[in-house]
Amino acid sequence: MKEFPRLCRSTVGCCAAVAVLSACGGDRQAATWAGTIDTLPSGRVLVSNPARGVWDSTTAWHLEETLRIGAVEGDGPDVFGGVSAVQVDGRGHVYVLESQADEIRVFDAGGGYIRTIGRRGGGPGEFENPVGMDWDSRGRLWVVDVRNGRYSAFDSSGAYVTQRPRLAGFYAVPWPGGFGPEGRLLDIGLDPPDKPILVRYDSAGVPVDTVRVPHFEGDVFSIPQRVSVAVPFAPFLVWRLDRRGFIWSMVTSEYRIVQQNLAGDTVRVIEKVFHPLPVTAEDEEEAIESLDWFRREGGRIDRSRIPGAKPAIIRQGILVDHSGNLWVRPVVPEALRLRVFDVFDPEGRYLGRAISAVPIQSSPLPTFTADAVYGVSVDELEVPYVVRLDIRR
Repeated sequence: MKEFPRLCRSTVGCCAAVAVLSACGGDRQAATWAGTIDTLPSGRVLVSNPARGVWDSTTAWHLEETLRIGAVEGDGPDVFGGVSAVQVDGRGHVYVLESQADEIRVFDAGGGYIRTIGRRGGGPGEFENPVGMDWDSRGRLWVVDVRNGRYSAFDSSGAYVTQRPRLAGFYAVPWPGGFGPEGRLLDIGLDPPDKPILVRYDSAGVPVDTVRVPHFEGDVFSIPQRVSVAVPFAPFLVWRLDRRGFIWSMVTSEYRIVQQNLAGDTVRVIEKVFHPLPVTAEDEEEAIESLDWFRREGGRIDRSRIPGAKPAIIRQGILVDHSGNLWVRPVVPEALRLRVFDVFDPEGRYLGRAISAVPIQSSPLPTFTADAVYGVSVDELEVPYVVRLDIRR
């Protein structure tokens, strides 16, 4: 098992630091930050944050809903059976990858329907189980078409342009790939013995190398040679590709975020004081009830292996915006579930918590523009809506 690099605490200074922080795209504000930033002998940067951020009740960012696309019933393009990915172009047009229909529906900045891209099938510009999409440096939208074993590109008018073969048989939802800093596509794959990697393609679609991603063996309940399931509330690994050329990761037993370059070198570690929520008796019963299917298959649930504290963040809980700010999704009380982001500036200083007006699902991954977050919210009937939330600074 690959170990995360550990940092010797004895090398870290104890003095408090004062920093002048600026909110990206907003007015500058001076504030006292009570953490430390130290460069260790290895060259790594260690950022130590207190539990409390810079913001107060008057300066904290919040996310205000300004667009909702979706309907409970009907046969219009705004009725979604499922959404695999959401992207936005420079005009504010919203691209929704509809997972049940295997097509992309495009809406304008006001939510009006524009067009549909693709359809189910195997011909050029058609899809079979598309799982993700991203823009290249030329403004083309590339779609990961798993069952057809290819990547398909479309121009800004929605016209099919070209395709490239996808060699990996493995995929993940939500799709963790995208275009890197050199304009090369990176996509998830497996390296024996079944450890995830990122495969990097050149401009012609030829694989040129692989990028190791962090690995962590979480605690599981198993039926030997049949099936395994994660132990409820046990630590797990979260990692995220940053298209600037980094991978961010965290093992959720600690609030400790590791930034690595694509060569695998750790360049920065961000820590924050963390007070985990306890696992209540009700939490434990609900988690065990959700594993009834596993017990019916013959699996055994060992309650003694269920931790007494919850993880630091949720699954898929690390996001990076266009300015390099980290948006981390902590585990919070149920009343705030899927509405809270811990925000760190590009240097790793903890700014505070941004609260969303509505819950935002972790799959598909929310996507950022300079001033907004786009994602999926579901209502009490589990009907999905695509929402835009403006970042109010």
